[in-house]
Amino acid sequence: MANLGAKQLILIDPQCTITSKAKQAAAGAQRPLQEHIKYKTWDEFYKNEPEGFRIALTRRGGKKRRVIPLDEALRAIKKKCKRSKRLYLIFGPEADGLDSDDLHYVHKCCHLPVYGDFASYNLG
Repeated sequence: MANLGAKQLILIDPQCTITSKAKQAAAGAQRPLQEHIKYKTWDEFYKNEPEGFRIALTRRGGKKRRVIPLDEALRAIKKKCKRSKRLYLIFGPEADGLDSDDLHYVHKCCHLPVYGDFASYNLG
């Protein structure tokens, strides 16, 4: 997050807690972990967060999961939006990603390519 300039970590129904060990592993980027926001449900997220575009990031597509390149989605958002809105980049659990229910809450589902030998961004 720190390397990409992201400002806020939002967790929806997290299945773990952010421990001191996780904060230590974050090198010099502990701030997002310390100041994270946690919601129990997507509905709670909607009630509390400003309107914005929600992009699900995935490494795989499928018959029920139309995936487009991230740059294509960002261009479409730029054309559609006359004023600045928040951009939410949505990641799912590392082991199995976002499920179909989660994808109903996003505007676009985009492919985030993985290069090299590891098929993960290690979000755990």
